[in-house]
Amino acid sequence: MPLVELPIDELSQLQCTYGAPDDDSGLVDVLVVSFAGTYGHGSLGNSDATYIVAKTMAGLAAYEPCSLILDFQEMSYEWGNSIKRVWQHVSDYLDEPDEYSFPVFVVTSDRCREAFLSLFGKTEAEASVWHFRNLDDALVTAKNAAKEYLDS
Repeated sequence: MPLVELPIDELSQLQCTYGAPDDDSGLVDVLVVSFAGTYGHGSLGNSDATYIVAKTMAGLAAYEPCSLILDFQEMSYEWGNSIKRVWQHVSDYLDEPDEYSFPVFVVTSDRCREAFLSLFGKTEAEASVWHFRNLDDALVTAKNAAKEYLDS
């Protein structure tokens, strides 16, 4: 029986890139998974959420980082709670009961910040431990969290 090809990149019009700070160690302590494009409104974003989960999990499996930054600065997002699935998948994959939780941070821009924070029921001040307005600040925090995670 012939198989039908199922390309993950066709799930969404979003684009995904992976990056990490260049520290000459050869290890990826912080993985940055960046998304660009327009996330579908409401249930129209379900396949975008699936794409975000798939790409994030692939990056975690491939690079085995000690912390993760989800960079949504170039992604427009208004509403759709399926995007929250990425945190559940990361937790299921990497968290151990009664252990230090795998550190996940988020960077947003004006394209998605207000809607994103409202999804979590947080103000920017309340989310300041894991939410950032720029990648440089997130990287500093994520590098420190990676060290703590590795040492735990």
